Amino acid sequence: MSQKDERTGASVPENHGMDPDQSAFVESFRQFLDRINRLPASPPRLTPLGEVVERHMGVDVTTVPLVTEDLAPLRLVDADVAMAELSGGVAPLGVTGRHERVKESLPELLSHPWTRYTLPAVDDVRLGGAGRQLPPASGGPR
Repeated sequence: MSQKDERTGASVPENHGMDPDQSAFVESFRQFLDRINRLPASPPRLTPLGEVVERHMGVDVTTVPLVTEDLAPLRLVDADVAMAELSGGVAPLGVTGRHERVKESLPELLSHPWTRYTLPAVDDVRLGGAGRQLPPASGGPR
């Protein structure tokens, strides 16, 4: 005997070649996933990085609009010098998150439903693809 797949409408064997225990497990797991997929998404919450930026700015960072500016590659040195001047000598902050942090926008680094971007020691500073190595954090190998 065969059944129709609810999603595709295709005819499929009732047990898919499984014994009754396997079929029962698969059906139970399918129902579980259907329930999970109907749950509302988790709301974003401030990451540790977001908390630091919010304290520094004195405003709710989730309400501040993001402004971006494209720079020609030959102007990256000027931007690096300007950022150094604006920082007033304050050390840069690091951001954890492996490869995910490269794919996220600034608002997602500051407030995220799942990932908790934290503040590790800085080992490299990059501005628009150009990078300059910084000395290792104190206590690290030199």
